[in-house]
Amino acid sequence: MSQRDAHISIGLSIIAHVVFAIGVFCARDSIPLLASQHHSGSKTLAIRLQPLIEQEVEIQKRVRAPSIEKPVLPKEEKAVVPQPDKKQDFPEFTNEQAADGARAMMQHELLMNEENGQLTDDYRSLILSLIAKEKRYPPRAQRLRLEGEVLVSIQVSNTGKLLGARITKNAKYSFFDREVLRMIHAAAPFPRPEKAFQSKTLTFQIPIEFELK
Repeated sequence: MSQRDAHISIGLSIIAHVVFAIGVFCARDSIPLLASQHHSGSKTLAIRLQPLIEQEVEIQKRVRAPSIEKPVLPKEEKAVVPQPDKKQDFPEFTNEQAADGARAMMQHELLMNEENGQLTDDYRSLILSLIAKEKRYPPRAQRLRLEGEVLVSIQVSNTGKLLGARITKNAKYSFFDREVLRMIHAAAPFPRPEKAFQSKTLTFQIPIEFELK
Protein backbone atom coordinates (compact mmCIF):
# COMPACT_ATOMS: atom_id res chain seq x y z
CA MET A 1 0.00 0.00 0.00
CA SER A 2 1.28 3.37 -0.99
CA GLN A 3 1.39 6.35 1.28
CA ARG A 4 -1.47 7.97 -0.60
CA ASP A 5 -3.71 4.95 -0.09
CA ALA A 6 -2.87 4.97 3.59
CA HIS A 7 -3.99 8.55 3.89
CA ILE A 8 -7.22 7.73 2.11
CA SER A 9 -7.91 4.81 4.47
CA ILE A 10 -7.28 6.98 7.49
CA GLY A 11 -9.64 9.65 6.12
CA LEU A 12 -12.34 7.13 5.43
CA SER A 13 -12.01 5.76 8.93
CA ILE A 14 -12.38 9.25 10.43
CA ILE A 15 -15.38 9.97 8.24
CA ALA A 16 -16.98 6.66 9.25
CA HIS A 17 -16.67 7.55 12.93
CA VAL A 18 -18.18 11.01 12.32
CA VAL A 19 -21.09 9.54 10.36
CA PHE A 20 -21.70 6.98 13.09
CA ALA A 21 -21.80 9.67 15.76
CA ILE A 22 -24.21 11.82 13.75
CA GLY A 23 -26.39 8.79 13.00
CA VAL A 24 -26.79 8.09 16.71
CA PHE A 25 -27.90 11.68 17.31
CA CYS A 26 -30.33 11.87 14.40
CA ALA A 27 -33.53 9.90 13.94
CA ARG A 28 -33.48 6.50 12.37
CA ASP A 29 -35.64 7.62 9.43
CA SER A 30 -33.67 10.80 8.71
CA ILE A 31 -32.41 11.53 5.24
CA PRO A 32 -28.98 9.97 4.55
CA LEU A 33 -26.21 12.29 5.48
CA LEU A 34 -23.48 10.65 3.44
CA ALA A 35 -23.26 10.42 -0.32
CA SER A 36 -20.21 9.10 -2.17
CA GLN A 37 -19.19 9.45 -5.75
CA HIS A 38 -16.48 7.36 -7.43
CA HIS A 39 -15.24 8.39 -10.80
CA SER A 40 -13.52 5.87 -12.98
CA GLY A 41 -9.86 6.35 -13.38
CA SER A 42 -9.52 8.26 -10.12
CA LYS A 43 -9.98 7.54 -6.50
CA THR A 44 -11.82 10.66 -5.60
CA LEU A 45 -14.37 10.42 -2.77
CA ALA A 46 -16.83 13.31 -2.38
CA ILE A 47 -18.63 13.55 0.92
CA ARG A 48 -21.72 15.80 1.40
CA LEU A 49 -23.37 16.35 4.76
CA GLN A 50 -26.80 17.95 4.99
CA PRO A 51 -26.98 20.79 7.45
CA LEU A 52 -28.71 20.12 10.76
CA ILE A 53 -31.13 22.97 10.07
CA GLU A 54 -32.54 21.12 7.04
CA GLN A 55 -32.97 18.00 9.17
CA GLU A 56 -34.90 19.95 11.82
CA VAL A 57 -37.18 21.45 9.17
CA GLU A 58 -37.78 18.02 7.68
CA ILE A 59 -38.57 16.54 11.10
CA GLN A 60 -40.99 19.38 11.89
CA LYS A 61 -42.80 18.71 8.62
CA ARG A 62 -43.25 15.08 9.54
CA VAL A 63 -44.56 15.78 13.05
CA ARG A 64 -48.11 17.03 12.68
CA ALA A 65 -50.01 18.60 15.48
CA PRO A 66 -53.26 16.79 16.28
CA SER A 67 -56.29 18.57 14.91
CA ILE A 68 -58.59 20.04 17.56
CA GLU A 69 -62.25 19.82 16.77
CA LYS A 70 -64.32 22.86 17.59
CA PRO A 71 -67.00 22.12 20.14
CA VAL A 72 -70.49 22.15 18.71
CA LEU A 73 -72.54 24.63 20.68
CA PRO A 74 -76.21 23.81 21.16
CA LYS A 75 -78.57 26.02 19.27
CA GLU A 76 -80.34 28.57 21.42
CA GLU A 77 -84.03 27.92 21.58
CA LYS A 78 -86.15 30.99 21.27
CA ALA A 79 -88.36 31.53 24.29
CA VAL A 80 -92.03 31.29 23.46
CA VAL A 81 -93.71 34.46 24.66
CA PRO A 82 -97.37 33.81 25.53
CA GLN A 83 -99.67 35.99 23.57
CA PRO A 84 -102.10 38.05 25.66
CA ASP A 85 -105.70 37.02 25.52
CA LYS A 86 -107.89 39.03 23.31
CA LYS A 87 -109.79 41.68 25.15
CA GLN A 88 -113.36 40.79 25.79
CA ASP A 89 -115.84 43.13 24.29
CA PHE A 90 -118.06 44.60 26.96
CA PRO A 91 -121.10 46.65 26.11
CA GLU A 92 -120.47 50.34 26.40
CA PHE A 93 -123.01 52.47 28.19
CA THR A 94 -123.61 56.00 27.12
CA ASN A 95 -123.96 58.87 29.58
CA GLU A 96 -127.69 58.99 28.90
CA GLN A 97 -128.12 55.30 29.73
CA ALA A 98 -126.11 55.72 32.94
CA ALA A 99 -128.23 58.71 33.93
CA ASP A 100 -131.43 56.76 33.28
CA GLY A 101 -130.17 53.92 35.47
CA ALA A 102 -129.28 56.32 38.29
CA ARG A 103 -132.71 57.98 38.11
CA ALA A 104 -134.45 54.62 38.19
CA MET A 105 -132.44 53.59 41.26
CA MET A 106 -133.24 56.85 43.06
CA GLN A 107 -136.95 56.48 42.30
CA HIS A 108 -136.88 52.93 43.63
CA GLU A 109 -135.17 54.05 46.85
CA LEU A 110 -137.62 56.92 47.32
CA LEU A 111 -140.54 54.56 46.81
CA MET A 112 -139.14 52.11 49.34
CA ASN A 113 -138.54 54.90 51.85
CA GLU A 114 -142.07 56.18 51.38
CA GLU A 115 -143.52 52.71 51.84
CA ASN A 116 -141.36 52.08 54.89
CA GLY A 117 -142.13 55.52 56.23
CA GLN A 118 -145.85 55.00 55.83
CA LEU A 119 -145.58 51.53 57.30
CA THR A 120 -143.56 52.89 60.23
CA ASP A 121 -146.08 55.64 60.91
CA ASP A 122 -148.97 53.19 60.82
CA TYR A 123 -147.19 50.76 63.11
CA ARG A 124 -146.22 53.58 65.46
CA SER A 125 -149.85 54.68 65.73
CA LEU A 126 -150.88 51.10 66.52
CA ILE A 127 -148.31 50.82 69.32
CA LEU A 128 -149.33 54.19 70.75
CA SER A 129 -152.99 53.16 70.87
CA LEU A 130 -152.13 49.88 72.62
CA ILE A 131 -150.04 51.71 75.23
CA ALA A 132 -152.78 54.27 75.78
CA LYS A 133 -155.23 51.48 76.66
CA GLU A 134 -153.02 50.59 79.64
CA LYS A 135 -153.01 54.16 81.03
CA ARG A 136 -153.99 54.65 84.67
CA TYR A 137 -153.98 58.10 86.11
CA PRO A 138 -151.78 58.15 89.20
CA PRO A 139 -154.09 58.49 92.29
CA ARG A 140 -151.95 61.16 93.94
CA ALA A 141 -151.83 63.25 90.76
CA GLN A 142 -155.58 62.92 90.37
CA ARG A 143 -156.19 63.92 93.99
CA LEU A 144 -153.89 66.92 93.71
CA ARG A 145 -155.23 67.78 90.25
CA LEU A 146 -151.80 67.48 88.65
CA GLU A 147 -151.09 67.05 84.94
CA GLY A 148 -147.95 66.16 82.97
CA GLU A 149 -146.37 64.89 79.75
CA VAL A 150 -143.67 62.26 79.25
CA LEU A 151 -141.62 61.61 76.09
CA VAL A 152 -140.47 58.02 75.85
CA SER A 153 -138.30 56.15 73.32
CA ILE A 154 -139.11 52.53 72.70
CA GLN A 155 -137.30 49.94 70.58
CA VAL A 156 -139.25 47.12 68.95
CA SER A 157 -138.11 44.23 66.73
CA ASN A 158 -139.69 43.59 63.35
CA THR A 159 -141.62 40.76 65.01
CA GLY A 160 -143.22 43.06 67.62
CA LYS A 161 -141.01 42.17 70.59
CA LEU A 162 -140.19 45.00 73.00
CA LEU A 163 -136.40 45.45 73.09
CA GLY A 164 -136.16 48.50 75.37
CA ALA A 165 -137.80 51.67 76.69
CA ARG A 166 -136.32 54.82 78.24
CA ILE A 167 -137.57 58.24 79.24
CA THR A 168 -136.10 60.98 77.04
CA LYS A 169 -138.12 63.84 78.59
CA ASN A 170 -139.23 63.54 82.16
CA ALA A 171 -142.42 64.95 83.57
CA LYS A 172 -142.40 67.42 86.41
CA TYR A 173 -143.50 64.68 88.76
CA SER A 174 -141.78 61.30 88.87
CA PHE A 175 -144.99 59.26 89.34
CA PHE A 176 -145.91 60.10 85.73
CA ASP A 177 -142.58 58.63 84.53
CA ARG A 178 -143.11 55.43 86.47
CA GLU A 179 -146.63 55.08 85.10
CA VAL A 180 -145.44 55.43 81.48
CA LEU A 181 -142.86 52.64 81.86
CA ARG A 182 -145.48 50.40 83.44
CA MET A 183 -147.90 51.08 80.57
CA ILE A 184 -145.34 50.13 77.92
CA HIS A 185 -144.40 46.82 79.55
CA ALA A 186 -148.07 46.02 80.07
CA ALA A 187 -148.88 46.57 76.37
CA ALA A 188 -145.93 44.50 75.09
CA PRO A 189 -145.38 42.34 73.13
CA PHE A 190 -146.86 44.18 70.19
CA PRO A 191 -148.44 42.59 67.11
CA ARG A 192 -146.24 41.58 64.21
CA PRO A 193 -146.42 44.19 61.43
CA GLU A 194 -148.40 43.21 58.34
CA LYS A 195 -145.39 43.90 56.07
CA ALA A 196 -141.79 43.16 56.88
CA PHE A 197 -139.48 46.08 57.58
CA GLN A 198 -136.07 46.37 55.98
CA SER A 199 -134.42 46.97 59.35
CA LYS A 200 -134.49 44.39 62.13
CA THR A 201 -135.32 46.93 64.83
CA LEU A 202 -137.62 49.96 64.96
CA THR A 203 -137.24 52.91 67.32
CA PHE A 204 -140.12 55.29 68.09
CA GLN A 205 -140.44 58.52 70.04
CA ILE A 206 -143.87 58.54 71.71
CA PRO A 207 -145.36 61.38 73.78
CA ILE A 208 -147.79 60.37 76.52
CA GLU A 209 -149.93 63.08 78.16
CA PHE A 210 -151.75 63.05 81.47
CA GLU A 211 -154.69 65.45 81.50
CA LEU A 212 -157.66 65.79 83.86
CA LYS A 213 -161.12 66.17 82.37
